[in-house]
Amino acid sequence: MKQINLVFLGWLLLGWLLPGTAGAASFDCGKTRTDVEKMICADDALSKLDDTLNEKYQQALKRSDIRDQVIESQQHWLKNARNTCQTGACVKSAYDARIKELRLTSSFGIVFMTLPPSRKLPEGASPLPSRRNQ
Repeated sequence: MKQINLVFLGWLLLGWLLPGTAGAASFDCGKTRTDVEKMICADDALSKLDDTLNEKYQQALKRSDIRDQVIESQQHWLKNARNTCQTGACVKSAYDARIKELRLTSSFGIVFMTLPPSRKLPEGASPLPSRRNQ
């Protein structure tokens, strides 16, 4: 019985001592592919933000009327916002903004698309099509 307790205690200590084992909900930290994913897995605060974002994303996906647009929007956000970050502060900012967007998506059906940095709109241009008398 004493040996079992020691083995359990050893595993418990090993899990507590290993850095970067905070599992993010949206991907497996053991199979990270990008520097940003590695950054998220190594930082508990970013990992928690990833968990929150994943919850909001799953809620938005429940809206069948915009499901395909939500998926496309998430892919754009990953490519054009999150994965362009090189610092933890940038990742945090990207997650904070996306969580707010997904709340609006779930509540009001508003879907946001993140443009690539090189595709920013010219100054004075409207992101919405103009409404002309029809």
